[in-house]
Amino acid sequence: MSGVSTLPEEPRLATNPSTGDKTARISPVAAGVLAWLVPGLGHFTLGHRARGIAFFVIVCGAAVLGVGLEGNLGTSLTGPPLALLRTLGCMGAGLVYGTLRFVVGFVGSAEAPGYEYGSAFLVSAGLMNYMLVLDAFDIAMGRKK
Repeated sequence: MSGVSTLPEEPRLATNPSTGDKTARISPVAAGVLAWLVPGLGHFTLGHRARGIAFFVIVCGAAVLGVGLEGNLGTSLTGPPLALLRTLGCMGAGLVYGTLRFVVGFVGSAEAPGYEYGSAFLVSAGLMNYMLVLDAFDIAMGRKK
């Protein structure tokens, strides 16, 4: 047993030089991918646990409201440019979008009274999550706390 430790390694922590705070060290790309897949997961993994949980609740809450109002979950990657943009916006919700589209098969109903509001909530959930991806990336880069 020459210098080999059998104890598990502690997670690598990075120290912010300006504040002295320690946070989990993951690559900025990994933080961004995690944040896109599951809203708030990038922040959660970076040590901002309460913020990550809050972001998860906000993005998923917006998606649930959109589904409850039977909004349009963008599914078209062809056709008019605005339909493509709506789809890309909805895809920003990551696994929330994938679950709604491919597992549940949700598409919405144009006849529903809350269709337009529901569509806005579904797109907003994806767009909010895109912003959270950028925020998690910036935190992992050390540009932001």
